Amino acid sequence: MAYAAQRFTVGMDGDLVYVQAYIESFQGSGNVHWDLRSPSATSASILGGFQSIPITSLTSGSWNSFVLPVPETLSNGALVVLVLTADPGTNFHWKMSDPGPYGGGVPYESADDSTWILLNGASGDFTFRTIMEIPVGLKRIAWHDSGAYALAVSGVDYSVYRFTRETGLW
Repeated sequence: MAYAAQRFTVGMDGDLVYVQAYIESFQGSGNVHWDLRSPSATSASILGGFQSIPITSLTSGSWNSFVLPVPETLSNGALVVLVLTADPGTNFHWKMSDPGPYGGGVPYESADDSTWILLNGASGDFTFRTIMEIPVGLKRIAWHDSGAYALAVSGVDYSVYRFTRETGLW
């Protein structure tokens, strides 16, 4: 895959510190490049251009973190696109869930970073997580539902809790 992208809707106000993508496998010894764009894959970079990490620093069959050089302040409801690509001769397989567990997500692919096509007819999503730092004094609980699990973030002590979904109820 030359370029892969996942659009998502920001679920709370705060600073995006890093994103994680589940990379099932990879080959080669080059770099993986990643970017955040808003609100489409063809939009200008939020980060000012691609960030790079050596593919050898990734863990196959696991969550891999892509840390923002500076946290990006995002607002609830904003559309953001995570874009991944790799050097020539370096390949990765970004795990996909089908059907997609994330209602606000749209997965895309591109051969050249200019023409993007929708994957799976919008029925699936690339597997990803977002890690937000919430403003001090926030007095609410924010949920991020990614299918079988939901995360609750407490604004008082920044605790993160994991809950499993039972027959559609929390």
